[in-house]
Amino acid sequence: MEQTVAAPIEEQVNGAQDMLYMNSISSNDGRMVLRVTFDLGRDLELATVDVQNRVSLATPQLPSEVTKSGVSVKKQSSSMICVISLLSPEGTYDSLFLNNYAKINLFDAVSRIPGVGSVSLFGDQDYGMRIWLDPDKMARLAITADDIIAAVQEQNYRLRQGRLDSLRQLPGSSSSSLSGLRDVSVNLRSSVVLS
Repeated sequence: MEQTVAAPIEEQVNGAQDMLYMNSISSNDGRMVLRVTFDLGRDLELATVDVQNRVSLATPQLPSEVTKSGVSVKKQSSSMICVISLLSPEGTYDSLFLNNYAKINLFDAVSRIPGVGSVSLFGDQDYGMRIWLDPDKMARLAITADDIIAAVQEQNYRLRQGRLDSLRQLPGSSSSSLSGLRDVSVNLRSSVVLS
């Protein structure tokens, strides 16, 4: 990850106008985050465009898996302003369920609130699928593991989770504020409390 993704992007972004420094973090789950800090006098709209253009120059050097899933450039503050915690008071739902619930029902809605730069899920978990192959049956059908992988990839679309609907007002909040979120509860079969 560091050599195939981080290095080409860092090489292109380095030297952006009024850049003070950059910090790159690569994780085991295939993500890479590059934070670029600019001089206070730099127009952040122009800095974002400059970085986007430089990342575009690095794109041909990136692995196809990276270009398929995309590379995004976002303007944001490095400070965290709010933490929302989901829990199941009676232990009815495990962390995988709550994580999936947050991805489907909260992630996009919170992301759309004006002024929110990005939303991160800590302890991110995903449902997975294990496919067991029968070598004898594969031999009879004259197919290989690569054929199966290609078929699964062809039918597996990673789309943004959530619903296509308008942003619902949370009780005690406005569409541009997260105040009052401490007292909101989301009702499922058991309650999930946002604190």
